Amino acid sequence: MSKQKKFFGFLIPSALLVVLVVVLFPWRNLKAEDDISTRVSQMSLDEKVGQLVIAGLVGPYADDAAREAISKYHIGGVNLLGRNIKERNQVIKLITDLQAVAAVPLFIAVDQEGGSISRLRFLKELTPQYSIRTARQARAVAVSRGKELKELGVNMNFSPVLDYVTSERSYLWPRVFRGNVAAVASLGQAMMEGYKAAGVVSVPKHFP
Repeated sequence: MSKQKKFFGFLIPSALLVVLVVVLFPWRNLKAEDDISTRVSQMSLDEKVGQLVIAGLVGPYADDAAREAISKYHIGGVNLLGRNIKERNQVIKLITDLQAVAAVPLFIAVDQEGGSISRLRFLKELTPQYSIRTARQARAVAVSRGKELKELGVNMNFSPVLDYVTSERSYLWPRVFRGNVAAVASLGQAMMEGYKAAGVVSVPKHFP
């Protein structure tokens, strides 16, 4: 398998680059939108395209293929899957090694919904969405989870799940909020606000 095929990618809105640099990396001494616009204007087309890609890695360490994806193809981030995760210190080292190669800070993303879909099983905050009843609880869960993620170096979470599911036979049933459409919207908004407060980009899902 070629190095280029050892990672896979999917597109994210380029506007998220602005969110990440402003909110999560204030030590870069950027003056908000003006400095970001200048930085983007100085990128080559290849760099701009690369920033639209979040890639998956093969294993639990920053191998040559991962480093090349970052340095040569300028990918915007990495999605950590089960095959990339062993334990806390290994995850921290992996993220640190990946960020060290990047000219632009990477999105480090994960599916940490709580409950059955929690890539980082060693974290403490694993509350499933179906057990969250109030907006206050939703925000508190997200703040707690977000802080744990930030400690590892994870700055993006593919959460919350905002599908409106009413059938217990659905494969999504164990992963969604309970209640009507308004309740799902309210709980989801509160959870996104909690992630933001913790300094983590929230990516609600799933959309066709």
